[in-house]
Amino acid sequence: MRREELDELHYITPIDNVVSILSSGILSHQLAAKVHHTSVAMQEVQDIRMNKVVPGGRNLHEYANTYFNARNAMLYLRKDDHAKLCVLLLVLPFWTLLGSSLLTEMQHQLHVLALCLPD
Repeated sequence: MRREELDELHYITPIDNVVSILSSGILSHQLAAKVHHTSVAMQEVQDIRMNKVVPGGRNLHEYANTYFNARNAMLYLRKDDHAKLCVLLLVLPFWTLLGSSLLTEMQHQLHVLALCLPD
């Protein structure tokens, strides 16, 4: 997929985090560790990601974990928690793409889509 074909991203988060996200933005794993939040992360996955380095030399945990499609393995594995989760739809005109970094500018422009999965 080329950048010009990308018009949205999805972010899976507990509903408890939405107010914080609207005021502070979506944080990387490293930055989120420094603030009070409810985590949806699976520790076994985080253990694998902890030492992963992406092209350009930065650690994977320096990036926020967004998805091209919210209906993915992560959401499926958390389906039993569906009443506590939402998917934030991030429309890319609210984002700036710089080199290999994806920086948010969406604190006050975020479109929120609550996605509930059937029991």
